Amino acid sequence: AAVLSLLPAFLAGASTELGAICCALLLFLRCADSLRNGTFRQNRRYAAALLSTAAGAATILLSPATRSRVAAEFSLGRMPTVFRQIAVHYDSPGSHLCLMLLVCISTALYLFLTRKKVLLPVVGAAQAAALSVCAFFSPDAFRYAVLFFCFCAYVIAVGLAFTLRGKEKTTGHLLLTAIALVLVMLFTDTPVSRVTVPTALLLSSAVSFLAVRSIAALPPAVRRGCPPVLALLALGAVLLHGNMIRGILDNRAVMKRNDLAAQEAAVTGVLAYEDYNDRYAECPMFSSGMFERDYLAYHDIPGATVLCHFQPCREGDSRCLRKDGETYIALRDWADRYGGGIFWSDGYLEITLDQRYTYLSPYLYAKRGGQNVRYDIGDDLLLFEGVTYLSPRVQAILASGAAEGA
Repeated sequence: AAVLSLLPAFLAGASTELGAICCALLLFLRCADSLRNGTFRQNRRYAAALLSTAAGAATILLSPATRSRVAAEFSLGRMPTVFRQIAVHYDSPGSHLCLMLLVCISTALYLFLTRKKVLLPVVGAAQAAALSVCAFFSPDAFRYAVLFFCFCAYVIAVGLAFTLRGKEKTTGHLLLTAIALVLVMLFTDTPVSRVTVPTALLLSSAVSFLAVRSIAALPPAVRRGCPPVLALLALGAVLLHGNMIRGILDNRAVMKRNDLAAQEAAVTGVLAYEDYNDRYAECPMFSSGMFERDYLAYHDIPGATVLCHFQPCREGDSRCLRKDGETYIALRDWADRYGGGIFWSDGYLEITLDQRYTYLSPYLYAKRGGQNVRYDIGDDLLLFEGVTYLSPRVQAILASGAAEGA
């Protein structure tokens, strides 16, 4: 039975790279805390679980595929750029920004209610205010990086305070591990949205712990009013994501139609595939030949002819896609044509021409006549084989700015 109880720890370690590191760090912090408090003998099960997790993690982290990928992607000189890319995921308006605000507010509120610290609640409130104000300005990766660095420093300070002096050791471990995973992400060259999920889950767990503790520290009269207030806040959060929920439901309907089309393709040999709305999909089928091949293999129609809604082509030295009679040009090729620079992060883009154009899905931000303007271009970009293509409309917007700057 004791051996079987270690199996979940091994499987947790053998899950994913970040999952393995997360489990190992949490157990390591628990063991270190037991050693510090002289309770290691009573908590030896954590050491056994740590060893089991480390064994599982070794199957992932020491595999040839992981070693070769880290060697290919890691670059010390790219770390500042990768940090900016990670910061964009968290600071830009969206679910991660809301989570950061909840972390700052919940930690500051708990420390204030328990009167354990004087300075940290003030710092937490100031951090929450800065994040809130930043959301009303045009996107800026450098500003996001500065705010995210301050947020990480604040979370580390609170995590250490909980771990070393407070009773909220579990919460402290969650916060410290969350920031440790951010540091781990600096070693990758692809800090896309999905790799931020483990950190988000750890921060969400910490917020939940602190919310319960904070409510328990309130006076009884105030405590009784908390459930309806929390219910209203949860309803508000759902309503704020109404467009996203509708978009996901629409894509689900598309998925069902595609399943029916795949069944017909098994007979006719022709797949009339309908692509997803890219705003609410992680990756539409035609964004990569790999996805198309896997989709056909999954439905056991590997030789089917796919009716694609756009076709790759070239115009001179530029890679292009034709869709609905219009020609989309590869972003990199278009920027090179005008001598522009590009900074990319999943869902965020900076194009430097006569000025800096910032894209934060679905809007492109620019200056016209000294005024900040934004354009909804969520439906004007295509992604194919890892390359972003611009519609004629976006090309015109950028070209008009370049001409204005000249």
